[in-house]
Amino acid sequence: PLPFNNPNDRPQYRSQLTCCKAAYGGQVSGKCLSQLPSPPTTAPTGSGGAGFWYPDYDTAWSIAG
Repeated sequence: PLPFNNPNDRPQYRSQLTCCKAAYGGQVSGKCLSQLPSPPTTAPTGSGGAGFWYPDYDTAWSIAG
């Protein structure tokens, strides 16, 4: 049984991600997001790099190579 009498008394979300962002947006532990099928990580780029470069405006062209 549900912990409340009428399911319409509670917010309903289209996805678990939407629920996490709306209901647990300020959650410091990240527990809600960690339960997603493909959770975000602090280091999403896999080994070998992202396959693109960021500009380095502080290094001379001849040195940057």
